[in-house]
Amino acid sequence: MSQEAGVWKDPVLGNILNSQIQDPLQADGFLCLEGPLLLEMRIKRLLKLGKVAEATSLAKLCSDHPEMSRKGHFKQLYLKCLCAASPNIKLIEEIAKVDCKDALEMICNLESEGDEKTSLILCAAFLSRQLQFGEMYCAW
Repeated sequence: MSQEAGVWKDPVLGNILNSQIQDPLQADGFLCLEGPLLLEMRIKRLLKLGKVAEATSLAKLCSDHPEMSRKGHFKQLYLKCLCAASPNIKLIEEIAKVDCKDALEMICNLESEGDEKTSLILCAAFLSRQLQFGEMYCAW
């Protein structure tokens, strides 16, 4: 199904993937219509196809969406997208907003999914932030 062009033809989806959201209400409607499961599948498929910029755009929108962020692992997917992109400056900025326990859970989730490379990048980014700012709180 994901290889059929029709499932990717929606103009609102096209604008989201190209970071050209002109009407936030349309984007909101699209996200609610798609639902968290399909959106997660779309992001993972885009990553698998090497379309990191598009996956990042969709994951960020879902991660920032009040309803979607409660129903899926979009923050984790967004950070995974940032790990796949380079440079990792944006990753460092975003990981600074994540609580230590949440970061640890994301790292463990990625490792249990077999994505050791991404979990290592995320772990390094998180530990670097802790070292740079002398944060003592730790769940390790």
